[in-house]
Parts: sequence; structure tokens; C-alpha cells
Amino acid sequence: GRVLVTAAKLQVGDVVEVAKGVRAPADLVLLRTTETSGACFVRTDQLDGETDWKLRLAVPYTQRLEGDEELLNSNTSVYVEKPQKDIHSFIGKLSSQEGGEESLSIENTVWCGAVIASGTALGVVVYTGSEARAAMNNSQPRSKVGLIDEELNSLTKLLFGATLALAVITVSYT
Repeated sequence: GRVLVTAAKLQVGDVVEVAKGVRAPADLVLLRTTETSGACFVRTDQLDGETDWKLRLAVPYTQRLEGDEELLNSNTSVYVEKPQKDIHSFIGKLSSQEGGEESLSIENTVWCGAVIASGTALGVVVYTGSEARAAMNNSQPRSKVGLIDEELNSLTKLLFGATLALAVITVSYT
């Protein structure tokens, strides 16, 4: 059966269903979609600023299985690379006793924060929390101070120092 869980409770290896218009709660490998072809469109504007939809494909072996029950009962393993920042590449492998091995690429993934734009997607969680691509790319912005500001700051300090020195000299001679 299906249970509603918060993103914080998701663990690697959990199978998650994401409905149309919903953000992926973690980094997923796409196992099945409601499309017969296994296709699914996602919006990634929160991740890379691009507004066009991107095509993602379910792993052919898991898409071919009859239904969700058969998928959950299949003896399938997913091997993925260690967490990294690059949202445009992915290397992994799905292996099962029945279907052999299939290599996984970027087109089989839905990153955390991407919105499912068509159909319903079923995926297995491969990265969560701080290991998710979106979280790794979410670094503190560095301060943007221009060269003129820096030069003005140093000139202001210099003038302050000169004024202070003149004040001290003036006070000591009077």
C-alpha cells in the first residue's frame, strides 16, 4: 500500500511516487511512469534556471513490469556514483536477476526540487538531504563588493587616520 511521508523521513532505497505538479522530494532514479513508453517531462527551473521541460525516461526493465506490485517484489539493485554537485551528469547501474543489468544515465534521474510536469512518476531514492544535488549546489553566496567600493573604503580609512592625526597634533600644540 501507499503511505504519505515527509521528505525528511525518506531514506535511500525507498520507492516514491510523485504526482504531476509535485516537486521531487529527493534525488530519484525513475523506475516507472504512467506513460507506456516510460517517458516523463520535468521542470528544473529551481535547479538550473532553465524554464523548458526536460524529457526523462524510466529504466526500460522496470517500466516493462506489469504493475507496481511486481516492481516492489522484483529482486532489483541500483548502484550509483558517490554524491556530487554536477546536475548534468550521472552514472549508475540497475541490476536484477530477471532483467540483467542496465546502465543508468542522467535521463533516468529526477533531481530533488524538479517538478513532474506530465503523468505520475515512480522512482527509487538514491540521494537524500545534504547529499542531494540541489543541496550540494546550495552554497552561501560570496559578498559582491565592487573595486570602487573597496578603493573608497581604503581612502576613507586613510582620511580618517589623517584627520585623527591632525586632531592629536592640534590638541597637543595648543
